[in-house]
Amino acid sequence: SVLTGSIDATASTAVVGVGTLFTTELVVGDRITVTGETRTVTAITDATNLTVDTAFTDTANDASPDKLAAIFLARDSSNAVKLAINDLGNVGIGTAAPSQILHAYSSADVNTIIKLQNDNASGTAVTASFNTAADTANMSLISHGTGRVLQRYGITLGGYNEIFSFTGNGLIVGTNAAKPL
Repeated sequence: SVLTGSIDATASTAVVGVGTLFTTELVVGDRITVTGETRTVTAITDATNLTVDTAFTDTANDASPDKLAAIFLARDSSNAVKLAINDLGNVGIGTAAPSQILHAYSSADVNTIIKLQNDNASGTAVTASFNTAADTANMSLISHGTGRVLQRYGITLGGYNEIFSFTGNGLIVGTNAAKPL
């Protein structure tokens, strides 16, 4: 939909509108298109001032900027966006401006883990884990379960097996010496 007023973008993430109604027509997480460039709204100061995730490069005046409303936004008790689904269907966890299909963000220097797990009816479980803490990144793919069997590269495995692990600049492929890859 077309927003009220005009935006004369500058090469900045700070956006100043003329005759705009940002506080009533937009919410953090919506995207706006100004002179053909689309950006995500990350903060709204008042009716004529807001902040976007990336600076505009085309600084021509746009008398009919467009709003691309977020599909879903979930906020915490301080009104900060904690979960967003934008108009493209991208999901953001911890960010109002998801740039990928799934974009998880945390600025805390603690063990932050993204875990994807599949437990099927036969009892075979596979877990992919991505975590960061104290400037160290780790990634692993693990098959696990007592008495469970998993086929990997033509080899039958049972029990707990770390298929690969990546920490910092090192890659470990297969951590079970009895069942090399």
